[in-house]
Amino acid sequence: PVITNAEVGCNTTFFIAFRNPTDVPVLTDIHLTDTEPDFKLFDDKSTLESPFTLLLKHRSDIHVGPKSTIEIPINFFPPEMLKYSAYCSVIMRREDGQQWPYTCNDKISSLSTG
Repeated sequence: PVITNAEVGCNTTFFIAFRNPTDVPVLTDIHLTDTEPDFKLFDDKSTLESPFTLLLKHRSDIHVGPKSTIEIPINFFPPEMLKYSAYCSVIMRREDGQQWPYTCNDKISSLSTG
């Protein structure tokens, strides 16, 4: 978690670092929501009155090179003295469109369900 604060009616900007842990370039989609993310049906659920703003011109198809880091700028502008929270999610996929390699763990696949 990232914790920030600001005086009522004043803003502050902070950055969340995202690092591509893979050896391949990826495309990312970045979402900022006021509620916990629901990855089945993902849309930006921030209300118009949210004190958090994602300060990006583009929120989808952002290129991140192998082992590279991007800084995600977020602005916080609280209208009242309350506790606020937001969720920043980064969804990444391979830039070349290929599937991620996956090796089935024999130990897990051999477990019986009975």
